[in-house]
Amino acid sequence: MESAIVITFIAILIVIGLVIMFKSGQGHSTAPRPDLRADLEAARDKDIDIDYRQAYNLAGVNKRGLDPLWNCGSFHGYVVRDVNNQYDRHAIAVFAGTKQHVGFIPAEVAKKISKKLDVLGGQCPCVMEIRRAVEEGTNRGYFVGCVQILWPDTE
Repeated sequence: MESAIVITFIAILIVIGLVIMFKSGQGHSTAPRPDLRADLEAARDKDIDIDYRQAYNLAGVNKRGLDPLWNCGSFHGYVVRDVNNQYDRHAIAVFAGTKQHVGFIPAEVAKKISKKLDVLGGQCPCVMEIRRAVEEGTNRGYFVGCVQILWPDTE
């Protein structure tokens, strides 16, 4: 009888641990779906020439579950106004290709340019670069990136 209680208790702990692991995002692969891979490969371009004077750092790029094999490089993409963002009413999401959400324009910049983007229908093409970096001393890997919005000529 006591062994059945112990086994039940262990099974409950395992289930709770699995639920916590999957809720925290550690229980699933960060590799993109096959259709997402094709989209990223189509958007990848080694010849992108980013004007770093007009580029913004990507915010939130390390919270997107990116994969170093598929999400590093230079990409064509879009910036899109995220009008339903609960944290920032000026939020601008950045997508590599058409499907992979890779981050946001930093809030202080988004506040300044969101109205200009709204005039364009809330979306504009961009180019971006995403790289993998390593923190000195800890060897902890993380992503860094920048995005340049390709504003249309209005003159």
